[in-house]
Amino acid sequence: LFPIGAAGSAAAPRVPAVRQRRHPPTLAMVVEALEARGEKQGSSVVAIRRYILDKYPSVDATRLKNLLKRALAAGLSRGLLVRPRDSTAIGATGRFKVS
Repeated sequence: LFPIGAAGSAAAPRVPAVRQRRHPPTLAMVVEALEARGEKQGSSVVAIRRYILDKYPSVDATRLKNLLKRALAAGLSRGLLVRPRDSTAIGATGRFKVS
């Protein structure tokens, strides 16, 4: 059978520690920023970024640029975010609104 250690029990497998999040997912922060600002014509990416950095200081400002790009693209594809009617902007530029 299995060898038993000196303490009289088999070695327990290591379970990785669960990391606690210091802030919500980026898409949730974007939606929160848009709802808090409540601008009729939508909020710019710069305004969304400022809101997130002010409200969540634990967010890494250097990583936020790429995280924001991905979150905005995901929000548009899922239908959570929309562009204002006359917008011709593409990518992570221009304005966004909550659908």
